[in-house]
Amino acid sequence: MKYFIVTFFILLTGCSDPLKDYLDNKYPPIDRREQQTKAINSLKKSMSNMDLPSVSIGVSLKEIENIISSDENLKRFIESVDISSDKQLLDISMNINTTLTQSDWSKNDEINKVLGGSEITVAAKLSVGVGIASEIEGNGSSSEYLSLRLVPVFDELKISSLKVKGKATEETDISKVGDSIAWILRRYSENVTGYINMLSFMKTKLSTNIIDSSNPSGIIKAKGDEALNMFVSLSSGDLSSPLKLGNVAFLIDENYLSAMIELIPTRSEYTPTVSKELGSYDDAKKLFSDTHEEVFGTKPNGSNMWVGLTKSSIALSTNSVVNQSKACFKVRSNIPTEKFKEKIDLPDETSIDCTSERDCRQDRDCNVSKSHDRRDCRACLLRRPWDGGCVQRGNDPFCEAAKAAQNAIYEADYAARKLDCERIKEQNRLVCEGEKATEKGLCEAGKEIVKRISRTGNVANIEGYIQGVANSNICFTNIGVSEDLSNINISLLLEGNAEIDGKLEIVPLDIVGHLVCQMPSNSTLDFDLSIPKHNQTAELDVEFKEDEGVFGLEFIVNEMVLPVRLSPSPTEWILTNLDLTLKCQGLNLIKPLIVAANPFVPELRGLSEHKQPKTTVFIPINLPEQEVGGNKVRSKLKVTNSAIFLISVKD
Repeated sequence: MKYFIVTFFILLTGCSDPLKDYLDNKYPPIDRREQQTKAINSLKKSMSNMDLPSVSIGVSLKEIENIISSDENLKRFIESVDISSDKQLLDISMNINTTLTQSDWSKNDEINKVLGGSEITVAAKLSVGVGIASEIEGNGSSSEYLSLRLVPVFDELKISSLKVKGKATEETDISKVGDSIAWILRRYSENVTGYINMLSFMKTKLSTNIIDSSNPSGIIKAKGDEALNMFVSLSSGDLSSPLKLGNVAFLIDENYLSAMIELIPTRSEYTPTVSKELGSYDDAKKLFSDTHEEVFGTKPNGSNMWVGLTKSSIALSTNSVVNQSKACFKVRSNIPTEKFKEKIDLPDETSIDCTSERDCRQDRDCNVSKSHDRRDCRACLLRRPWDGGCVQRGNDPFCEAAKAAQNAIYEADYAARKLDCERIKEQNRLVCEGEKATEKGLCEAGKEIVKRISRTGNVANIEGYIQGVANSNICFTNIGVSEDLSNINISLLLEGNAEIDGKLEIVPLDIVGHLVCQMPSNSTLDFDLSIPKHNQTAELDVEFKEDEGVFGLEFIVNEMVLPVRLSPSPTEWILTNLDLTLKCQGLNLIKPLIVAANPFVPELRGLSEHKQPKTTVFIPINLPEQEVGGNKVRSKLKVTNSAIFLISVKD
């Protein structure tokens, strides 16, 4: 009834409309053109100031319709929806057909008092417009943030049917009241737009810092393969985001709502490019499309929904995060039983160079300092008796004599110290030359022994198996991911050790082996296998590939060589193992030869290199189905020369 009174009051007042005056003061009117201009100006400003976007997001208008229409919560209210565009505004027209019950307003006491347990059936058509505006606020200060604002437009509400049914009453058709409500809303539509525009949820503020400083230590702390009993933990330094949010440009065209987001390096030396002059909406729209194609390698269309990232932003983020963190992984795992067989090879004596590289030249500086008496011996030799004044000046002979004597002492000291320095210098040279000659003699003797052993044949094969527990530390010291993601260079600091138990068997070979060992010797032993702490470089080539219908990443890991140390060394084991001594009775005869050959055979000293051959690893990227608006959406990756897209796919 009150709506009829309001309508009647308006009709009576004619041109004078106190309600309009009240609403204009409370909710200043905003017309459609004003909102449209606001959205267009936001696009023009963002594109004018945008340097190099890093993120692309988009959804088709048809897909927005599908999401709204299929949402289980909205289906109860919305019968159908139609979405079109008008220069940066989404025009949304919804046919509403629903029945509202007490559960819909039970939380509002005032409405609940009026309507109680009533049911209201509504059939109506609602038309609204929505734009989006964005702006960076804060002028680069610590409080800088990205402001996102919805730009609403209320067009009209047409109520074709409005019926009310109370608990104890029959259904009453009050469609005429609905017509009055619709007429009032239509008459004051610009005030309604002003009211909606003032609602707090129309504006959102986002910090331009993507992540605050954090420390990911402990994030990775999990068991792996149960058979290996693997445990991995992560330690890291503090991280700060290498990128922050910059300009965001939204484009609403005939078919798509799309956005490009600028991610700006947080480093202080970054300077944006000069703003571009844009005169119209069409200029901004064309620049948006051209920039998207240039940066992301494709037009901003072609899919129902997509999210894209430039490869360069992925590379920059990865490099910065890893190099900041200096992340270290501690890995502990079982070593599965592994058989091995290795021949003890003796080097060709001609490959052994006994020339010493030791330099015996002495760089001792024998230019010792020399002192000198520089006292001034000028004095008055004859004075006037009556007033003490000087009649004659000259050098004092006693002073000159003392000065000459002192300089003679200084000269003798200088000669003695220089002579002693030269003596020590020559003495050190002779000692060095003697040591050098001794080293060469020992080397030549060992070389001759190796020659005699190698002429008799190979000694033996070492066979057996190992198993145990390994511990390793892997620290990233630097990583360099190329801008196109095709190559990764990793610098690591590696260190590891393993507690090994296993079986070792010596199988004699050739003449000398059979002379030494009359029967094979084997024994169970414990030893440590370690990777000395050292810097290691790994180079990986990366390619996005599709293998038998499965999309993924192929990593080609180039050959790596790892230093390995065995303790006790084979030499120590051969010399001290009781079983080997008993079964190889001739061993004592060649033990001195083994000791002599030890410096020339790194494997005998327990030093070797493990070559990890070039390997190819394919890691499939399985993207799970996502639920959007109640619908299952399948996704796949699309890769261009400069970007990676996650796009929706319809079966």
